[in-house]
Amino acid sequence: MQIQTLPKALMAVAIGGLFAVGASSAFAQDTADLAVKGTIVPGACAATFTGGDTVDFGTIKVADLPADDHVLIGERKTALNVDCAAKKQVWFSLTDSKADTAIQNTKMYTALSGGVLSARHVLGLGAASVDAKTVNLGSYTISSNGRKVDGKVGTNMHSGDKGQTWTSGVMVLTTDRTFSVGDGTALTAGKSFSFPLTIKAALNLGSELQVAQDTKLNGEAVFSINYQ
Repeated sequence: MQIQTLPKALMAVAIGGLFAVGASSAFAQDTADLAVKGTIVPGACAATFTGGDTVDFGTIKVADLPADDHVLIGERKTALNVDCAAKKQVWFSLTDSKADTAIQNTKMYTALSGGVLSARHVLGLGAASVDAKTVNLGSYTISSNGRKVDGKVGTNMHSGDKGQTWTSGVMVLTTDRTFSVGDGTALTAGKSFSFPLTIKAALNLGSELQVAQDTKLNGEAVFSINYQ
């Protein structure tokens, strides 16, 4: 997973000019120094992932994969942490850089979560070349529960209109919604936010993944963090 860089602010300064005035040897020449200064400051909030920005599912042997079914290869946990210099409301959205590789079918939904998912819940794990054809490697989901503001657990909040209105609920993240934490009716402001993340991944059919060489899973979820 990759986190989008939060913007940094640059304080603007006015720049004055120095003009050299010609003078004869009969006159003394004065000089004056003009200091041009400004300060580059960090953004009001900074975001990190617990343990770094990579979630590793380790080594999976093709021989261990069922030929005709998608198989869950496990889950990993991390957290999106946002720390602010002053109290802010914070929310985030998600983009899947490998969306065109996501496997979207009933077997995949069942492998990931007992079949209660739909196409908008699953993200892509990348693709590989197998016998001269491109094969999608699998899909994964990201869910978030137990979100905290200043160390206190709040209510999971989501928005379907880019933050204009908010509703409680929804743990499995999708790319068509915005997510935050609040009291059930409105977002909660704070300085320290923790959004726990659980990543579940499942692979394509074993019969499709007869790779001739080591092949890396290559999912990439981009988080865009906003605050006010």
